Amino acid sequence: MQVLIELFSRYQYPEKSIHDKLLPIVRILHPGDKLQLLREGQEQKDLYIMREGMGRMYYIDENGEKITASFSQPGELLAQLDSFFLQRPAVANLEVYSEGSFYLIEFTHFKALFMNDPLFAWTFLRMVGVEFMNLLMQKLHTKPAEKRLLKLMEHHINLFLFASAKDVAKFLGIHEKTIERIRNQFLKNLK
Repeated sequence: MQVLIELFSRYQYPEKSIHDKLLPIVRILHPGDKLQLLREGQEQKDLYIMREGMGRMYYIDENGEKITASFSQPGELLAQLDSFFLQRPAVANLEVYSEGSFYLIEFTHFKALFMNDPLFAWTFLRMVGVEFMNLLMQKLHTKPAEKRLLKLMEHHINLFLFASAKDVAKFLGIHEKTIERIRNQFLKNLK
């Protein structure tokens, strides 16, 4: 539970509250294989926070292609928050890659804690706000493609190394072959 404890501590939720209120409602899941957590049109009934590995949110375009909207790494939410909070159909899909594990909090438990503990509610809203701003900054495509890729490598090296080149390319708006070429050169330089 260390990743979860560090995440909520970073947003100044008291450690005693983490242990007494949050941890009892959390489950850890290790899917073993790539796991689809949410499909477009379903309501998100559980909140997911990455523990190990990576997850992603994606949508299917008009050609049937999976377009990555965001990636989630350990300590980050993997959620379509409007579907979760409003309990309405999702407009995107969520999945965890095969090497991933995640924390799960059921909606009813989350809602009870959120409604009965103002400090938890404040902590969670701050966390969501920061994640939203980080996502916006990642998605700014005003920079040249090379700078977007360098920013990704600087802040999310595991994503660059382990997510599929196709997913990273679609996320950044860069050609897949460019990602493969840069990844291969990067790995070659490590040896």
